[in-house]
Amino acid sequence: MFILICYDFYYIDPETRDAYYETEAVLDHVLHHENTAPFLSKLFIQHFGISNPSPRYVETVATAFQMGYYEWADGTQTISIGDEKWGNLASTVAAIVLDREATSVVLDADPSSGSLLEPVQKLLKILRSFEYTRTANTKITNPTLHRGMSRKIGQMVYEAESVFSFFSSDYTPAGKFSAASLVSPEAEILSLKTTIGMSNGLLSLIRHGMNACESGIGLHFPNCHAISGLGSGGIPSGNYNNSVGYLDYSPAPTLSNAEDVIDEMSTLITSGRLSEANKLIITELYNSTYHAEGADMALRVAQQLISVSPEFQSTNLINKTGAKRESTPPTEPSDEPYKAVVYIYLFGGLDSFYMLSPHTTCPLYTEYAEARGDAAKLENMINITASDQPCEKFGLNENLPIFKTIYDSGHGMFIANAGHLSKPVTKFNYFTDTRAQLFSHHSMEKEAYLVDPFREKPGTGVIGRMLDVLQRYNHSVSGIGINDGSEILDGDNDAGTSHTEVIGSGGVDQFYRASVSDVLSADTMKGYFDSINGATALNSGLFANHWSQTYIDSANKTEILREALDGIKLSENFPSGLGSQLQMIAKLIKAREERGTNRDAFVARVGGFDSHSNMKNTLDEYRFPDINRGIEAFYKEMEDQGMLDKVTVVFASEFGRTITPNTGGGTDHAWGGNFFLFGGQVNGSKFVGDYPAGFTANDPTNDGRGRLIPSTSWDSVWNGIANWYGITAEDDLNYVLPNRINHGCRLFTDRQLYKNGRTTTPGCDGEVLFFDQGLLLNEARYLTGEEQKIFCYVVIDNIPAELINNSTMRCVIIDQQIKDVGGQQTDCGSFELTVFAEISTGAEANVGNTEPIGRVLEEQLNNSRDNIVETLTNSDMIQNLTCVTPIVQVTQAPTMSPTASPTTASPVSNQTSSPTTKPTLVPVSTSSPTTANPVSNQTSFPTTKSAKGGKGHKITKSPSYKRKGSKSLQRKGEEKASKSKDLNVMRI
Repeated sequence: MFILICYDFYYIDPETRDAYYETEAVLDHVLHHENTAPFLSKLFIQHFGISNPSPRYVETVATAFQMGYYEWADGTQTISIGDEKWGNLASTVAAIVLDREATSVVLDADPSSGSLLEPVQKLLKILRSFEYTRTANTKITNPTLHRGMSRKIGQMVYEAESVFSFFSSDYTPAGKFSAASLVSPEAEILSLKTTIGMSNGLLSLIRHGMNACESGIGLHFPNCHAISGLGSGGIPSGNYNNSVGYLDYSPAPTLSNAEDVIDEMSTLITSGRLSEANKLIITELYNSTYHAEGADMALRVAQQLISVSPEFQSTNLINKTGAKRESTPPTEPSDEPYKAVVYIYLFGGLDSFYMLSPHTTCPLYTEYAEARGDAAKLENMINITASDQPCEKFGLNENLPIFKTIYDSGHGMFIANAGHLSKPVTKFNYFTDTRAQLFSHHSMEKEAYLVDPFREKPGTGVIGRMLDVLQRYNHSVSGIGINDGSEILDGDNDAGTSHTEVIGSGGVDQFYRASVSDVLSADTMKGYFDSINGATALNSGLFANHWSQTYIDSANKTEILREALDGIKLSENFPSGLGSQLQMIAKLIKAREERGTNRDAFVARVGGFDSHSNMKNTLDEYRFPDINRGIEAFYKEMEDQGMLDKVTVVFASEFGRTITPNTGGGTDHAWGGNFFLFGGQVNGSKFVGDYPAGFTANDPTNDGRGRLIPSTSWDSVWNGIANWYGITAEDDLNYVLPNRINHGCRLFTDRQLYKNGRTTTPGCDGEVLFFDQGLLLNEARYLTGEEQKIFCYVVIDNIPAELINNSTMRCVIIDQQIKDVGGQQTDCGSFELTVFAEISTGAEANVGNTEPIGRVLEEQLNNSRDNIVETLTNSDMIQNLTCVTPIVQVTQAPTMSPTASPTTASPVSNQTSSPTTKPTLVPVSTSSPTTANPVSNQTSFPTTKSAKGGKGHKITKSPSYKRKGSKSLQRKGEEKASKSKDLNVMRI
């Protein structure tokens, strides 16, 4: 007998305690994650003054963090610090400050040891060491410091633009740092603007106390004039009545001479690092000022000199040569016509499908609206017409009418579904075939700036490399960030092509307008500042050298820019926000002749687009109106100046946002997005790229979570802009875009983007061929991005030029499949990896007979199989490769001709689920895999016999492979290709 008992089941309303429990569980999981301890430990060490700690040092600190205690021994006793609980900060800090890398004086002699000081650290060190004392004015004045300090000096408490703080922990300045694979996080905010702002602030503090006089860092007081001395109607040096505080330090009474005074200040301010050469300079000036103006003035003069010294600004030792440090020379003015690229970066991830949607009259709008819901769909729109897209009409957000004006005038175009791509991918293979940490602000911002996924040109950004090329052709170039620097402008410093400057939207501050001394002029004092930052030897500290060169360049460029901008008037009134940045850009463009440049690049940056909640209100009420007002004024100003034809404006963001909204009325991090490009020569009133044809999870571009996979890469966009900018040679374009070869013919040229463009991409106006090649491995895995490029180089190198002009061929692997072949091979691996490759041959292809080119190419590649085996072996870059099978079949596709939309790769794989980091094995079968590209149907595992009748070749590793006409391809140290970030892959 069975007894059925029924219960009423119901959902229990969650209580507040449940939220606490769940939050605690999440925090506990994150805290105990295996990456947390080393990640935090490295950051902590960097903030304690060592930018490049050794792996051993990081491991020691991470262990103390995890174990909750740290043992320290001095030879006579052992002390344990901590409570033996995971994450104990006492043990962590003890491990940082007591480790031998922190305490050994021997390491001070290492030029790479140490760091630059953060701006707030500099300020606090001066205030504490020189005994800052408040005046009675503090009772009636609040706050003490200048408003917007981060804009002035680069950093201030509670003023971080985002949760990612003021600088990146992995920032690498171009030049010696990138060459040595070193980082200098604080260097990211060390620019012309912050160097002058910080220096003026400290020098004013020493002279006037805490106020705004002479570009000081305090608040404004009456009688703040740029004067020095009594009887001039202003504030004399050393008079602190109009300040909220001053430096009250005086040397110890027991110090009997200048040398002792300077030694004491060196101990207080530089931890005793002040070099003998700089001590001598400061001591001599201290003595002469002491006799001329007294002890107080001598002290202020010495304090000013030491505040600009490299030993104070960094934690390095220096070795001076005695020579003058020269400023980085500007390029000679050029007679070439002027052009400028303006890059407007929208930080946070623009929800571009709320900017541009299908029009309500388009059938696609129904699917769009259903996917987006009320929280994210665009309803109030302006009509935009388009062709060769899923809709004939699109809707533009009504708060961006200037975009329609520019679009309808033929000066603007939309770039549909664009983003970072390391190669063409599909929803089935993007996870394994994309080199990036997707959906992360920090990493995707870096990818947008660098456009170099395999870091083949480390330490440089895509615009910086464009300026590098143009400078080699004797153009006079300049890269300027407004308010902030940007990695996108970084060029190759080793080649003497440093371009980046930072100018505030409010203008350029004058450096050191008035001397602290009544006897020494401002120019005389600036001469001493230059001497303090004189040339150093090769074994001198890198961080100190970086400060000194930045200081010398900034002081020199400040005067040049002030003279150039003096008297510049604009015809349009610019609003605040983005408008203030564009106003400065417009002034700099108008002053181009005075500045002596004919190729400019400007970067403006606007934040606030990370719309996880309340997205509509944020964009409709604040962000889009701000953009519209700024662009409207800039567009009209360029027309007024007659410069619209000379300017290209690019809108970009690190990624788009999800099609599907979240529960907070916002959208989340995604990938592909829609962007805007305009300029007088832009071939506008159209879309380029492919707007999504659907918005459901089944759409080929939708990863199933509302994130769209880009169909157009940033490489493609910048390829066309580079053409317009004056870069057309293949070698130069490959330098600007090191990974462009990995996109085959999916590249825009100026023919698609500009009215008078003439450039074509070699290899992209002939035959397109596809083939699949089997590689036998002893582990189940896919080829990494580097290995895919190696494979294509090897294939192309083995096609004789007399058969096909291989200098114009383009190859890209569009898919991979893995099979477990078990024991079918006796001396080869157990896993067969089939790579599906696409080759564009170009119009130069000449096979010299009447046979189809595909058949000739197949025969040639199979006949060259021995060479392919040998070169793949010698490259030592395809790990665990054991054998190479014959080329299965080469098929021919219709002739390709450039279009307004780069071709996207069709999915070859027959995967039906989301990819994983580990390839899914496909058992050996006689059935054909489902394919969308014209590749051969592989009905069984291919034999290991070559076209010559030989067996499959057993692979034995050799150290390097030198490609024909190229440098060696080789591994960095012991690191595997699958993890290498610094691989130097050669270009075609």
